[in-house]
Amino acid sequence: IEEGCVKIKKDDKVFYNPSQIINRDLTVLMLNAYLSMTKESTPSREFSYLDAMSASGIRSIRMSKEVPGLNSLVSNDLSAHAIQAMQENLEINDLSIIPQIHHGDCISFMHNNTKKFSIVDIDPFGSPALFLDPALNTIEKGGLLCVTATDTLTLCSTPDVAYSRYQSVISPTQCYKHEFALRVILNSIHNRALTRNLSITPLFSFYNDFYVRTFVKVDASGIANKKGYQKVGMVYSCNGCHSYWPQRFVTDGKCKAAPFQSGTCPICASSMKLTGPVWLDPLSDNKFMKTAIEILDNNEEQYKSQFKSYKRLNGLLRMCEEELPESSLFYDVPQLTRVLGISSISPNNLRAGLHSIGYKASGTHCSRAGMKTDAPPEALWDVLSSWASQQHAKTKEDYPPTSPAHRIMSRIPQSNISFEPTLEVQSKLEGISKWSPIAKGPGKKPRVSYTPQKISVPSAKSE
Repeated sequence: IEEGCVKIKKDDKVFYNPSQIINRDLTVLMLNAYLSMTKESTPSREFSYLDAMSASGIRSIRMSKEVPGLNSLVSNDLSAHAIQAMQENLEINDLSIIPQIHHGDCISFMHNNTKKFSIVDIDPFGSPALFLDPALNTIEKGGLLCVTATDTLTLCSTPDVAYSRYQSVISPTQCYKHEFALRVILNSIHNRALTRNLSITPLFSFYNDFYVRTFVKVDASGIANKKGYQKVGMVYSCNGCHSYWPQRFVTDGKCKAAPFQSGTCPICASSMKLTGPVWLDPLSDNKFMKTAIEILDNNEEQYKSQFKSYKRLNGLLRMCEEELPESSLFYDVPQLTRVLGISSISPNNLRAGLHSIGYKASGTHCSRAGMKTDAPPEALWDVLSSWASQQHAKTKEDYPPTSPAHRIMSRIPQSNISFEPTLEVQSKLEGISKWSPIAKGPGKKPRVSYTPQKISVPSAKSE
């Protein structure tokens, strides 16, 4: 099997996931961007990398080959078959820095190992919850923690299990559930970091196909820790019109009062639901994103041949960069227009309408039909009700008196709303491939045995 600049032997007893190629391609790029930015401030710093659940070793072998600047690497796995496969795969690749192989349980290794790593990569088969504390224990201050969660079925559809793993309440019916899952993971990392007097800064986070992945910088900062509760909060959402209101626990050092004491939506009077807590700060760092894209552009021909997922990766990065950082979640536009019983409005028309009354909007990498905006729900529904009136001649009399649509159309919208698209509101991503076919999923992990402990356990790797 050839991937990136390396090759490995195919082994049915060791897990290798071809649908995670974009994950590994992105990791190569993100590590190069992280090293580039870090060396600007600390040029003499040495960098070490831990692949906690290596399986075939494809990830650590690629990092050794494709990320210049790494000084040492460790590949760990519980499976004896995986250890043998890694040794064979190391032999068939010409590596200047050979990863050290460690055979054992990654949780014990990260808890007991006295050496700190600059970069810790956690990519389990399923939930990363059990591995977050050990990973934070073994990472250097200022280090990069890379975390994958493939248990999106739990994060999006199983509230009781999601709460037991991440201590957050989810709603399976919300259109933004995949971004919500990503924010649940970040909140979990954030909470665990606080107990160690650490703070996190997400550098790049994304959802793709059947998993979420985040790259966070881990720092030690007492001031940041004291403000940690300002980065998280709850989300109130309406069961009728699908509006939502993120509510931080604290703003400007003051605890905020609950906004909906009546329990009904201020727009359509439907019932409300409460979910969270989740991370409400930006998913990615704008400066880091620009560095990563600059590296990608400066090495375009090299990466086109090196990254099998280049087109999808390129579109994903640019779409994430274009997303509004101040928007905590997103709306599904067809879901909103169905509330009013009208055909969906085009993204450019909706953006133009919001822009005409002073708000911004963007797409989202999580959904083709999704839209992020800094507009409050009241302003968004003003725009949509105006569109329904102007383009579809709808009035409140067209709907049952107790329906959400009747109450929305009874509102008096702003009169200066214009739906004429301008260059300013159009996406700059026209012609760039942003979507790929849905992958088959994480696959099946083989049953393996760890001889020294004489126990049978599943391999915890999504590769």
